[in-house]
Amino acid sequence: MKCPKCTSMISGVVFTLIAGLQATRAAMGWEVQVNGSAVPIWASVVVALITGLLAIFSFRTACCVKCCCGKGKDEACCKKDGKCCCGKADCPECAPKKAE
Repeated sequence: MKCPKCTSMISGVVFTLIAGLQATRAAMGWEVQVNGSAVPIWASVVVALITGLLAIFSFRTACCVKCCCGKGKDEACCKKDGKCCCGKADCPECAPKKAE
């Protein structure tokens, strides 16, 4: 994909779905076998936590990435606490554009 914002959003959605399915599997106690071996429930808890964190990271990254498809960045997210969500106080992506 050419649009990094779109790619980050899609990644966030995929990671959220995986985290949700793994958390549901852990909560419901569904049994899973891989090649005849049972997969423990704690493995799903770990995977749910990891993919949940990846989803959060993907959505935060999508906030400050300039979109090549013309939709721009989300200023409300970009300027949280006076800092860009990328962690830089003087991020060029979040700085207001000077009139030319």
